[in-house]
Amino acid sequence: KIYLFKVKIYLYKVKIYLYRVMKDVHYFLIFLVSFLVTVWINYLNNSVKIQKLVLRWEEKCFHIHHWLTFSGILLSFVLGRYLSLAHFNIGVVILLGIIAEDFLFKDVFSFCKPCEELLS
Repeated sequence: KIYLFKVKIYLYKVKIYLYRVMKDVHYFLIFLVSFLVTVWINYLNNSVKIQKLVLRWEEKCFHIHHWLTFSGILLSFVLGRYLSLAHFNIGVVILLGIIAEDFLFKDVFSFCKPCEELLS
C-alpha cells in the first residue's frame, strides 16, 4: 500500500509538471502568433504604407516606434493588474510579441530624424 501511495504522489507531481509546461507552451504560441501577425502587417505587407507615430516638437520630428508605445501599455498592465491573472498574462504575451517585431528594423533605436524623411 505504501508503494502504491508513493506512485500516486509521483503521478500527481508529473501531472502538475505537465500542466505547467503546457501553460508555458500556450504562452509561447500566443507570443508567436502576435509576433507573426505584427510582422505580416508592418514588415511583409507591401500594399499598406508603414504606419508611423510622429511627434513634432519645435522644428524636429521624432519617430515613436511601436515597441516604445506598446512598452508603455505593458508597463501600465504591470502596474495596474486589474485583470484576472489569465487575461493579464495573455495581454502581456501579446504585447511582447508586438514589441519583439519592431526589433526586425535597422532603425529600432533611431528616434530623431528629419521631418521630411518621417512624413514621406
